[in-house]
Amino acid sequence: MAQKKFGPPWTKAAVAKEAKQYRGRTEFKLGSPGAHTAAKKNGWFDEVFRHMVTQQRPRGYWTKKRVAEEAKRYKTRGEFVEKNKSAYVIAHRNGWLEDVCAHMTRERRPHGFWTEGVIVQEAQKYQSRKEFKQGSSRAYAVALDGAYLDEVCAHMQELAKPKGYWTKKRILEQAEQYGTRSAFKRGSSKAYQAAQKLRILEEVCASLPLQSRPAGYWTKKRIQEEANNYTRRPDFKKGSSAAFSAAEKSGQMDEVCAHMEKTGHRYKRAIYAIEFEDRSVYVGLTYNYDKRFAAHRRGKSHAGKKLEKVPAEFVRFDEWMSIEEAAKEEARTIERYQKAGWEVLNIAKAGAVGSARRLWTYENVKAAAAKHKTVKEFKQKEPGAYSTANKKGWMAGVGKHLKRGVEHGKWSKEALAEIAKKYKTRNQFRIKNSNAYRAAYSKGLLDEVCIHMPKRASWTYENVKAAAAKHKMVKEFKQKEPGAYQTANKKGWMADVGKHLKRGTEHGKWSKEVLVKVASKYETRSEFKNNSKNAYDAAVTKGLLEEVCTHMPKRAKRRSR
Repeated sequence: MAQKKFGPPWTKAAVAKEAKQYRGRTEFKLGSPGAHTAAKKNGWFDEVFRHMVTQQRPRGYWTKKRVAEEAKRYKTRGEFVEKNKSAYVIAHRNGWLEDVCAHMTRERRPHGFWTEGVIVQEAQKYQSRKEFKQGSSRAYAVALDGAYLDEVCAHMQELAKPKGYWTKKRILEQAEQYGTRSAFKRGSSKAYQAAQKLRILEEVCASLPLQSRPAGYWTKKRIQEEANNYTRRPDFKKGSSAAFSAAEKSGQMDEVCAHMEKTGHRYKRAIYAIEFEDRSVYVGLTYNYDKRFAAHRRGKSHAGKKLEKVPAEFVRFDEWMSIEEAAKEEARTIERYQKAGWEVLNIAKAGAVGSARRLWTYENVKAAAAKHKTVKEFKQKEPGAYSTANKKGWMAGVGKHLKRGVEHGKWSKEALAEIAKKYKTRNQFRIKNSNAYRAAYSKGLLDEVCIHMPKRASWTYENVKAAAAKHKMVKEFKQKEPGAYQTANKKGWMADVGKHLKRGTEHGKWSKEVLVKVASKYETRSEFKNNSKNAYDAAVTKGLLEEVCTHMPKRAKRRSR
């Protein structure tokens, strides 16, 4: 596996060079996830993958025999999952893992293995603390607990940049490495934030488009290529939300996901069974085989505890159905096992579905709405049904008998215009009379009834500075001009536009003498911080914390046992 890349982000040239070391996309994704992610974010897939051969195995390729043959090539489970994740996952899902990995050795460290000397040697393999923590989490944790992490990491490079590092020149050089503004923001957030504070963001991003892909980019061919990288729809949605959304909007979802494994959800369940060697069986229903099998392996259930002692095989029926149908099918499956002479281990009644949310069908929503007389009562007492009715567009049908909080026809155009005249701004209108405001918005009358109100100010640097000049205190500026205040903080303009503004405390309040006096009231730094946060923050900012806390005991360092 390629080493993780630290330091500068992945450029297009670096990604292309890294990709040439791999034969396929899956191998590239597993071997160099950082480069793969950079290629995906910046839309470089087509170019960097030209030399690769797409290997799409047919559905059902990984039989138990093939998985067992593949597993024989590896000595440990870690090597197996690293070199062929697909085969490993199939083995895990079907409960074959113990069988196909029987020849493998498990690496278990003896108690007390991680001594300081061993940890020092282990730390030498890594270039940064982050890499050390990810690659050898146990050694990192022991060093941290033993309070000698700084010593074993002394050779590592510091990833944090010193204060003042991000000059205009460096920010421009960094921005040139990205194809879009969003890629720049994701790939080098510190440089992006520095550009905002220096008010040069528009300048450094002048050549970068806002959107990473042009309109119409997601053609059927591209969506299919992207979907081929995933075996489950939830993974597709999470890993490539833009392609997933395009597939939904174009009605191509079923077609591009035809190769994917079918999965359930809280309203769709499937049956499974755990067959033990002593001809006892546990039958259940689930919407996620992996999670359910993992829960059993942890040994918390009745069947899970037996798994620790008796070999068993997980059986998946892979037929997804509604909760009601699944409950009936579970009962039928139990009956079939009993007739075949199996001892059924189930304790709960067939059809138990745990804490799944209630399924709000049209009939269920209508029945729930029928119990109430007003919309407000329905919304408060049955939030799930109310939300579903609005989302599905059923409200007109299921709630036609429900009364509103105001009489019919109250929010006419004339009534709304009359109410809006009482207010000078839209914000004031919204806060003082939210019902009328929402009604105007819903009916599309907001612009018309608010025509007498001034339009929202565009908070440019000059406008924010002019707004700040009207006030003497930061608190007053924040309360009277919240929009200008937020913009000033977000854009990093506060130091300039608010230099005349006074804080809530008098100038020079947090002098060294005052801080010493305040700190003397407390016995520990934690007590000081919790009871006088402003003084504590001032001491940190002024670099006086060590000096004002000299009377406090230092935190004891713990040594490894």
